[in-house]
Amino acid sequence: MPDERRARLLELLARVGEELLSPMDPQIMAGRIFDILRDELDLDAFFNYEAAGVGRLRLVAHHGISPEQAEEAADLAFGQAVCGMVAEERKPIYRIGIQASDEPCLSFVKAVGLECYACTPLVVNDELLGTLGFGRRSAPCFAEDELSFLRTACHYVALAKHRARERVRELEDMRRQRDLLREKAALRARLSEMNQLDGMTAIVATLAHELNQPLTAAANFLSATPLLIPRDTAKAVEACEAARRQVLRAGGIVRRISDQIKGRNDHHAVAVAAMFEEALAIAEAAGISAGIAVETRVDPGAEQVKGDRIQIVQVLGNFIRNACQAMERVAQPRLILSARRHGIDRVRIAVSDFGEGLDAETIGDLFDPIRISDSGLGLGLVICRAIVDAHGGDIWAEARAEGGADFCFTLPSA
Repeated sequence: MPDERRARLLELLARVGEELLSPMDPQIMAGRIFDILRDELDLDAFFNYEAAGVGRLRLVAHHGISPEQAEEAADLAFGQAVCGMVAEERKPIYRIGIQASDEPCLSFVKAVGLECYACTPLVVNDELLGTLGFGRRSAPCFAEDELSFLRTACHYVALAKHRARERVRELEDMRRQRDLLREKAALRARLSEMNQLDGMTAIVATLAHELNQPLTAAANFLSATPLLIPRDTAKAVEACEAARRQVLRAGGIVRRISDQIKGRNDHHAVAVAAMFEEALAIAEAAGISAGIAVETRVDPGAEQVKGDRIQIVQVLGNFIRNACQAMERVAQPRLILSARRHGIDRVRIAVSDFGEGLDAETIGDLFDPIRISDSGLGLGLVICRAIVDAHGGDIWAEARAEGGADFCFTLPSA
């Protein structure tokens, strides 16, 4: 190669490198390089393909063909046409005498009038980024030094595209981290609002939720009284007494919530079987457990716990209500209330149903105050968690292997 020619090519290569070092959209890189090299190398066309999915190439830049031809060649499979073969083999391909050739892979470059065509894979760190090819129509075929120059320029383009892709990935990672930090900040803000600013709303919601059951039961008893008086005075009196107990229970709930707000508690030994009986009676009076077979099991050593009877019955009542709702479509619904020793000084109390069951994601969210739902599994379970926490116990739910779920909590043994 004459020294003057070598100097011009080296100067062009320097211009290419300088151009590619500047910030540039990866889609226009090949076009800028073509503009620099076109006159010196008598180039008539170029095609820049980008790897797009498994075994596919997408045309992202071109020159020297019509819009219809560009649309025809917009998408290639590996092994299809010259560029597809280059992508599949990851080796440069150079063809001359194209217009006289019947080689199938040359049909497109032949149709656009090229006489010689050199295509190079764009590979960095064994990652195929795409292909870049240059062609001539009437000028002599590429000399060896020109082919070497074009391949070096293609290598520069590959490095620049790889650098630009890495920058995009870094920006995407930064955006993801920023979004994650924003989500965490929003979650902390929501927790802070719930813990600090929404105390009165939580108290009102708790009262409304927990008073609904005893007041509904009292209303049911009182509604039945006028019907009972003419026929069975004793039952009418019994219904009035039951209504009175439910009203007193409602008042007890108000007092307990007030004591809880003031940091006071009324924990003493209470019989588990009696609390089971009371919670079931409330559910029956409210019409919740109608038609459901109920079984209670209290193991030796688990007969008594230390706690606030009214609050523990609240927890049982919430569990029973949710269990009954879960079995609304079960042909033979069955409910089990059980108590057994748990460790050295704890009693495990469970309400077991044979309903639709719970998936793992739902179980994880049941007692989370941030995920309170509008369904039955919402505020009531959050209140249960607060009560059990105040007793120093644990609360959780488990899916049953035979279907349904166990809602469990532990209390100190008396």
